Amino acid sequence: MLHLYDCWSAYKYVNSSRAVADAMAYLNDAVSVGSNYISMLAAQQRYGDDTSRWAPPQTERDGYWPPAAEAGDEDALGVPRGLPVNATVCGAGGGCDYKTVGEAVAAAPDFGEGAFVVHVKEGVYKETVSVAWEKTNVVLVGDGMGKTVITGDLNADTPGVSTFNTATVCSVTGSWRATSRSPTRRVPTRTRPWRSGSTGDRTVLDSVELVGHQDTLYAHAMRQFYTRCRVAGTVDFVFGNSSSSQLRGRAPRHGPRHPAAAAAARQGRERRRHAAQGRTDPAQPTGIVLRGCSVNGSDEYMALYRQRPEVHRVYLGRPWKEYSRTVYVGCTLAEIVQPQGWMPWSGDFALKTLYYGEFDSAGPGARDAGQRVKWSSQVPKDHVDVYSVANFIQGHEWIPKV
Repeated sequence: MLHLYDCWSAYKYVNSSRAVADAMAYLNDAVSVGSNYISMLAAQQRYGDDTSRWAPPQTERDGYWPPAAEAGDEDALGVPRGLPVNATVCGAGGGCDYKTVGEAVAAAPDFGEGAFVVHVKEGVYKETVSVAWEKTNVVLVGDGMGKTVITGDLNADTPGVSTFNTATVCSVTGSWRATSRSPTRRVPTRTRPWRSGSTGDRTVLDSVELVGHQDTLYAHAMRQFYTRCRVAGTVDFVFGNSSSSQLRGRAPRHGPRHPAAAAAARQGRERRRHAAQGRTDPAQPTGIVLRGCSVNGSDEYMALYRQRPEVHRVYLGRPWKEYSRTVYVGCTLAEIVQPQGWMPWSGDFALKTLYYGEFDSAGPGARDAGQRVKWSSQVPKDHVDVYSVANFIQGHEWIPKV
């Protein structure tokens, strides 16, 4: 349903014609049918086969949480260490199987059942890497922060380039994994500037740093898991409508200022948002969940904030779509987070239908939780396990142990 909606949205920017109007009408009907279908699935899961009890889907705003098992050991999940390497990549130095990451990924077998591990050795790789849908079970392994760097410069202002296609690394396949752990050490990969986009099911990124300006991490669709990662940006830099992306560890972070942000700060109106989640239907099991994360700023940003805290305003998120859902669980919030916590997108759009929740937030940015906007929530303790890796994305079924 998400892909149909995206196609319909894209047509809005095409010059109008009878063919475009017909296509949009068809897609609108298809989205409506899909919405009815997932609503019936949600009703069947909640009420069973007795259709007389079926009702429209409810969300947390209606006081409904699905049953949830106890959360397991989430720190043990990620990309396993010591995976045997199938291909190596090094740039100018030579001595490897391939010179570019893209060439190595293209060499992976189609629909491979076992992991195809690509060791990307130390170096700067200026390229756009696309992991096609038939390249299943590809694993990228880097050499460490500041050592293995994949960088790109596409942006949505480029003619003919969509937001998703600006990704430096883009994956549309299933069981896609990336880690900075080399065969001998465990350290993060520094990737800048990276717009990372993933629309494939069972995505895992472990100990990877993603750096950009706006829309750094596009968790577009399906189930995705990010652990021990750092995501840096300025505007809506974690966004999308994936079936429940989870971020654990060192994310997100406000990075060096983009020229547009600097100009806004000079005018005394800089506002930065972390998450912009795009759920369009109350029956969609999608959302952005941040567990055990630190929300802070780079040294440069923190210095600027402390000089003029009234100018540099940071919020936990804003609603991109009508049923936007973002939840922070056990996160540490730096003083840059505004007491209101969240900001609207435009007027009162989605404020009655979104779910923005926090549980057990800590740090200076959590001290004034009583001042949070009225349309946000504190997650009840009895229901916080709904947002665990096991319950929200069924991670215990497909995420390996390290």
